[in-house]
Amino acid sequence: MTGWDYDPVRAAQDMRRVRGKTRSTRWLMQTYKYAWLLNASSHRGAGSSSLSEPLVLIDTDTVVQCSARELAERFAAFGTPLVVGGEPSWWPQPDYRGFDPWAAQQLPRGTHARYPNSGMLFGTRAAIRRVVGIFRRWPRYPCCPLHMPHAPDAGELRGKRPSASALSDFHSQSNASASCLVEDQHCLQAALRTLKLGVDYKIDTEASLALNLNALPDYRRTLPRAPDGWRLMYAPKNTTPCVLHFNGYAKGGVASKGTPPMRQFIVESMSPLAWVPSEAVEAGAWPNGKWSGKKEVPKSKSERNSSRI
Repeated sequence: MTGWDYDPVRAAQDMRRVRGKTRSTRWLMQTYKYAWLLNASSHRGAGSSSLSEPLVLIDTDTVVQCSARELAERFAAFGTPLVVGGEPSWWPQPDYRGFDPWAAQQLPRGTHARYPNSGMLFGTRAAIRRVVGIFRRWPRYPCCPLHMPHAPDAGELRGKRPSASALSDFHSQSNASASCLVEDQHCLQAALRTLKLGVDYKIDTEASLALNLNALPDYRRTLPRAPDGWRLMYAPKNTTPCVLHFNGYAKGGVASKGTPPMRQFIVESMSPLAWVPSEAVEAGAWPNGKWSGKKEVPKSKSERNSSRI
């Protein structure tokens, strides 16, 4: 699914409550997309609320190249209840006193991405509920705790898991106006640093499920056509990601570096077999997966679409 709740009254109240922590109502409301996923998916009929049910939450600046069945199979192959898309740079990067919470991952040389990106989240209903439950422990949510709960001592391994008492201090930080940040990716990253206490997770470091395109150079070289003739593969890892995410500067593109803007690339390069969130391209340009041949795609008006594993 992709989307979030938008209640103008609630948004106005929350903007007053987190005054100075965000200038964008849109950014504020994006932090509620995780709870929205649970609510929206539970309203889809009997049997849809099983705790083991796999759910996927993706942003609308995406292209999906896999069927729902293949998405579910690739998620299951990770052997963990929660998988987060990975990217090569850490954003946002608040002041953690020089401490990188993701450095403890023992990743092989050449790994594509170690840092979690909130644009792609795959998990069981139970795991997503755990994430949302952590958010609800923070009194100033959607303003999420900013500082790391544990700074390693001299000689201590970087990335050591914080103690339960340190995590308690971490949660209480969201009461302090100078110690929290309103940003959906930061909120997810803050929650992930506590999840090891109850739910395991993995970052999709090899772009098996999803590939973040921000800062990726020359699409013609790095995103060639896959052997099946319609999907695009990630050449450096020889993988065919289910989801292509045009995060960050990838939406605008840099033509001189072989990375056209998202909508131009979708229109010119993606197969009509791919699923594109209906408002990521011009209305009618991609109806029900049927290509209409339109070449110009205006800016989308909102980010409300849904699909389900």
